[in-house]
Amino acid sequence: RALRGAASRVITRRYVQHRYTHAPMEPRCSVATYERGTMLYEASHKRPHPMKMNIAALLGLPYPDVRVIARDIGGGFGSKGQVTREDIAVAAAARLVGGSVRWQETRSENLLTAGHAREETLELDYAVEPDGRVRGVRVRMQIDVGAYPMLPFPPSMFSGLVKYLLPNAYKFDAYQFDVDVLYTNKASYVS
Repeated sequence: RALRGAASRVITRRYVQHRYTHAPMEPRCSVATYERGTMLYEASHKRPHPMKMNIAALLGLPYPDVRVIARDIGGGFGSKGQVTREDIAVAAAARLVGGSVRWQETRSENLLTAGHAREETLELDYAVEPDGRVRGVRVRMQIDVGAYPMLPFPPSMFSGLVKYLLPNAYKFDAYQFDVDVLYTNKASYVS
């Protein structure tokens, strides 16, 4: 209602983006070795420092006693940058057995659980003038982030990115952004 009074015309558009999966050339894999109080974690991963920080924190290990090695990753396409439940489980299992534990996902597992992206719906109301000026925008966003957050990014961060990037270089007199973040039984959301 407020937008209708702010401009001569309100245009409403709805944008729906379906869920899709990342498909790196090689699925994820890792080897964790726990010996003499130190953890060595080798993984096809592109962010070794957050991996080290999370393994140390979640397993209660001193930070200097955790070493993460990330060599060739076989492509990531968004899915090899987060710390997953599998990463923590492999490291925890190595600590329990006091030796090495290896894990490698299959292509089917990768497609089902390694991370999906996008499943978002945005409804936008644009208050516009005949000369093309956009006076205001109201956004209603719904985002399905799946079942498990992937560290180090909270699922709410992705809707926040849309909120801050959507105006782009435009200056509006009014901007409203409402979001519903849905947690469902689907794979985790990755960008």
